[in-house]
Amino acid sequence: MRNLLTLALLVSILSFSSCGDDKTPSDTPGSLTLSFDNIVGDNQVILAEEGITEYPHTTLGQQDFNIVLLRYYVSQVTLEGSNGVAYVDPLAVGPDPDDVEGIYLVTERQTVSHNIEIANIPAGTYSKISFLIGVDSTGIQEGAAGGILDPAADAWFWNWNAGYVALGIEGQAPEATGDPAARTMLPDNPNSFGYHVGGWKDVPGSMFVYNNKVVTFNLSEQLTIGNGSNPTANITLDVQKLIEGIDFAEASALHSPLAGSPVSENIPNAFELESIEQ
Repeated sequence: MRNLLTLALLVSILSFSSCGDDKTPSDTPGSLTLSFDNIVGDNQVILAEEGITEYPHTTLGQQDFNIVLLRYYVSQVTLEGSNGVAYVDPLAVGPDPDDVEGIYLVTERQTVSHNIEIANIPAGTYSKISFLIGVDSTGIQEGAAGGILDPAADAWFWNWNAGYVALGIEGQAPEATGDPAARTMLPDNPNSFGYHVGGWKDVPGSMFVYNNKVVTFNLSEQLTIGNGSNPTANITLDVQKLIEGIDFAEASALHSPLAGSPVSENIPNAFELESIEQ
């Protein structure tokens, strides 16, 4: 009888210990890194300086050009599971740089900005990744904004109706006729171009249109997050596709929501999910 009681006590202790230490994937949040790589067709983006007359890149329309600047805002990162449950990266805006959450600025010249880590994602499996190129109402209507949204810190903010420049690309091309409003160009550069694409709301009959675009990737394989699984999604932005249909000779300066709409319409097709590293 004593042996039976001892055995029962041991079983009870082991069972209690197992329950206390059991951490399944559903118990432990994880993270996802979005890694952005900017390309032109089959080649990496090569940054030039203002005034350089070397043109390493070619459009799909066979016009040569170079790139002096390329940047874009990423926000509203969303993961969806096969059961329809979604996780949305929380948004917050405030006057201090640390107050800005869920909005990111990818700048070609700043390599560290190419990797965006989304932390504290509920563990599980996900079948879709999406994000917004641009800054929507949260970043505009919440009052003073700091950090990457602060105009004093080189954020590109037009006005309350137009909002932030969601995406900007500037460079030079032989056919371009000059863009005095380009941020990185001298006003008298005869071959400069600048495309600033933005607009966070539609105002009928005006130049104000909604140009922020959602990019969505439906995954062929389930993405597992949690319990030590912190995958990386490798994403490319192809400038050839971004400016497809644009003729430098006819459009060297696009600096309003309505004018930038042709580039905006290309945004969803210009981004591609290359791979996921689990």
